[in-house]
Amino acid sequence: MIHVKIFKQASYPVSSKKIRDAVSLVFSQNGIVSPSIASVALVDAEKMKYLVDKYYDDHDKHVVLSFPTSEVEGPFVFPPDGKNYLGDIMISYPDCVEEAKAKNRLIEEVVLEYARHGAMHLIGIHHD
Repeated sequence: MIHVKIFKQASYPVSSKKIRDAVSLVFSQNGIVSPSIASVALVDAEKMKYLVDKYYDDHDKHVVLSFPTSEVEGPFVFPPDGKNYLGDIMISYPDCVEEAKAKNRLIEEVVLEYARHGAMHLIGIHHD
């Protein structure tokens, strides 16, 4: 079973169920079948800037950040509960709103697109 935890920094009007379903589908379509956990957080621009400044060298604007546990330094330790912790996805909600307006799309569509994108990164599928 795949469990996706959703955190919202504010009461952003995006369906948590749709985010869970989108991320879970990416995992299952890419062979993740063992019990797994991931989290998705919708954050404001200030929090996203803080995360970019702290964890990324480029300091460019990012709409989505992925923190796969597979990239954590140190020896691998099997989780005591037998669940595979895939990592965390952070999405800047204000940037999704801005992009949705610019491209005449629904905000929720943009958020789900970035959730799927982040999920791909958690399982090691990257773009050029």
